Amino acid sequence: EAPVEAPKPAPTPSAPPVVEPVATTAPAAGARTLGDDNASLTHRFKAGSVEGIFIVGLFDDGTPGEALFVPRTASPAATTALNAVTEALNLALPYGVPAGPLAARLATLASGDAQAAVQHLAAYLNEKFSSG
Repeated sequence: EAPVEAPKPAPTPSAPPVVEPVATTAPAAGARTLGDDNASLTHRFKAGSVEGIFIVGLFDDGTPGEALFVPRTASPAATTALNAVTEALNLALPYGVPAGPLAARLATLASGDAQAAVQHLAAYLNEKFSSG
């Protein structure tokens, strides 16, 4: 008679792969960073049916380094569009990309009240930070 083999143990599930968080403390090469405390400009505005507050964080030399949109009255679509614009600004400003022209370009991608609000913010940024 053939020997009886012991049952094989069930395979143990493998552990999920460990995903390391992306380091956010070190800036990319050539990018400037704002400190924890910095000067800023606060601009309250109304453009079409969008009303909100636009905050621009400033580097020590007075150039814009970050942007934030705080909606007071805006449709979800307008809020999403303005948040996307400020995120694009936040990605570009540390590299010295001019804020006003970038916002004006981004305004062409928006529609309706969001477009009017982004055009207003582009004009504001050009007025405040135009180099010429």
